[in-house]
Amino acid sequence: MSVTFYSRLEPQTRGDDLLTGVAAAVYDPAWMLARQWQLGELVGADAGSPIRVRYTADVLRVRTLSAGGPVRDVSDGGLPWEAAVAAAPVRTGPAWTLRLRIDTGRELLAQLRAHGLQDRAAAVLEAFPVEPAVPTESGPDPADPAAGLAAAAAGRVPDGAAAYRHWSPGLRAVPPVVASAGSVPVDDALRDALLDWLGFCDQTVAEPVGGAWDSARFRYRAALSAPGPNATVQLSAADHCGGPLDWWAFDVTSEPGDPGVPAETVDLHLLPSRVQFAGMPTPRWWEFEESNVDYGQVEANPADLARMALLEFAFEYGNDHFAIPVRLPVGSLCRTTALLVTDTFGLTIRVAPAATSSTWRTARGSQHWTMFTLTEADAPSEWFCLPNVSADLTSSRPIEEILLARDEMANLVWAIEGTVEGPEGRPTDRRREQAAPAVPTPAGDGQSPRWLLGTPIPAFWYPLVVDPADPTILVVQMLGTAATPPRGTFLGVGSRVAVDAVPREGTRLRRDYVSTRGPDGRTVAWSRRRSVLGRGEGSAGLRFDTVREAPL
Repeated sequence: MSVTFYSRLEPQTRGDDLLTGVAAAVYDPAWMLARQWQLGELVGADAGSPIRVRYTADVLRVRTLSAGGPVRDVSDGGLPWEAAVAAAPVRTGPAWTLRLRIDTGRELLAQLRAHGLQDRAAAVLEAFPVEPAVPTESGPDPADPAAGLAAAAAGRVPDGAAAYRHWSPGLRAVPPVVASAGSVPVDDALRDALLDWLGFCDQTVAEPVGGAWDSARFRYRAALSAPGPNATVQLSAADHCGGPLDWWAFDVTSEPGDPGVPAETVDLHLLPSRVQFAGMPTPRWWEFEESNVDYGQVEANPADLARMALLEFAFEYGNDHFAIPVRLPVGSLCRTTALLVTDTFGLTIRVAPAATSSTWRTARGSQHWTMFTLTEADAPSEWFCLPNVSADLTSSRPIEEILLARDEMANLVWAIEGTVEGPEGRPTDRRREQAAPAVPTPAGDGQSPRWLLGTPIPAFWYPLVVDPADPTILVVQMLGTAATPPRGTFLGVGSRVAVDAVPREGTRLRRDYVSTRGPDGRTVAWSRRRSVLGRGEGSAGLRFDTVREAPL
């Protein structure tokens, strides 16, 4: 005979007060101290925490920009460096789209009305007419949107390209000069209207400073100058491909200073604060942490050195970094002259830049890398650059795209013009212009062999052949009498391209429109050119000395 007993434990409160249970009090403090000792939380070091910092520095403002043309003043900071260096010519270029001509002409009429010069609109229309693309009696071609746009603007809107080329050079002179155009009366009222119209043109699309774009290598070359009383610093970007123009794009060279330039220094007495980052582990063991980051779930194998270094930094050294706020003008260079840190023991320590230490110089040959460090004569520079760059860019679809690809079978380099900017200002896919290949007819009655010197290639493929006088240069040519020249702005018939500018992977050239806000809040827009790696080798299927069946 057996007897089974069941017991049940229930938590029952003996009072209405819940504070004792919620407090979760620990009645053995020695246990918690032991756990802190086991985890190393009680291990101390003979070092103090920083409580006061004195920071002094020399500041140089970037004043001028040289990009293969006249030196431009960029000290106002209104135009980002990307726009000043990498802007492609739009209104100052030879190729105006029909849409740009009409939009510029509409703004000219709007400025005339705003200044009370409506009576001169007819004379401006007569002096700069927009010619229709098709005869008026036949009407616009419904399949061609540019023809309809030209027919609608003819007689209603002046040609903005013709007016800009006629009036822009004189308006940019000092003092502004208005050239006569047809029967348009020239006076101060017209000059004021044209100056506002020219300001609209400059605000809508930024124009390049000079010839920074190297059309043979598809790179930008520009130099920025920051004069100072003790030294003049030059920032040179000799191989910029058109992307973000940040600190890593520049090399530094120093020259003797100009005593006439006023000195600008920074002298700060600050209280340092610990560096914080999202999901940072707490430095004490018995503290609650945020649950949005779980470092324990990070998987790393012995080869994941970067991941393990990140975890070690977060766990071991995350709370050992301090920061002080230093305000610098945008578009300037800063050289730290002294960084004095005073700790809780009253000791003052001079902190030197890590890039100038002997350890860094010894490891230079082993490809040592630092952040935000410029290079001067293959050595770390003491200057820090705060560039005037765009924080956020809004870009359009590529309106022009060319792929340069090597064809080993044909022993050529092809320039494949896939997308061009159409007359209406929109991207046009040239691949759709290629007619569908004819269906081959089986050989039989009425067919005879036909010898071909070379097989046909697409109309938007242009060969680049080696220049006989210079084997390091490729020249753009056309094949066939029915071929049309390139329609884009990157290449033309006879353009010269460096051989090393087209690697085995190829080169892709793109152009689009971007806009951003400058440091002063103004909207800045420009046409941007970029050069990136291609997608490998290509083949046009070109064959020489072939025989095909053809009708008798």
